Amino acid sequence: MATLLDTPARRIERWVERGLLKPQRSGRGQGRRRAFSIHNLVQGALLAELQRTFGERNPCLKTYLAIASMFVHDLSAYLLSGDMARELTFGIATRGDHNVSFTYGIAPFGENTTPQIVDWIDQQLREGGTVSVFYLRPRMEVMRQRLLKLERGGEPPPWTKLAVHARPSRDDGVGPRPIAQSP
Repeated sequence: MATLLDTPARRIERWVERGLLKPQRSGRGQGRRRAFSIHNLVQGALLAELQRTFGERNPCLKTYLAIASMFVHDLSAYLLSGDMARELTFGIATRGDHNVSFTYGIAPFGENTTPQIVDWIDQQLREGGTVSVFYLRPRMEVMRQRLLKLERGGEPPPWTKLAVHARPSRDDGVGPRPIAQSP
C-alpha cells in the first residue's frame, strides 16, 4: 500500500496505530502482514491529502476522514473505472470548532469542477465557512497506473471490481479481497 500511495510504510503504520485507517485484515503477531482493500487505498489517498493540507497531527483529521469515507465506495469505483479524463473534486468546509460540511463530484469532460460544487463553495463562504478544495484526479491516476503495473496487465484484476461492487453486510465477516500488504 505504501508503494501505491507513494508514502513511507511507517506513515501507514502510524495511521493504523492512531485508528485513522483500519486494515482489511490485521497483522496478528510479530512479522505478520496487514492486508488492505481497495477501499483502504482510497482512504489512504484521502488521508494523505487531508494531512498535507491540515497537518499530520491535526486533531480533526479523524472527523474529516470519517466524513470523507462515506463516499469511499464511489471514489473506489472512480479509481477502478479508468475514467481519469474527468476531474474528481472534493471539498471540506469548517465553521467554528465542530461544524464540518463535505461535498464531492466528478466534473464533466473539459471542466475542473461541477456547478454544484461551485454553488456549495459559494454557500459555505457566504455562511462564514473556511473551504478547502481537493483535486484528486492526479493522485488517483498515479495510483491506478501503479495498480495496473502491480498486476502486470492492462486492466485491474477482477477481484478489485468485486471489491467495489459487492457490498457485504458488516456482520457477515466477508469483505473485499486485499489489494496490498504492508509490514
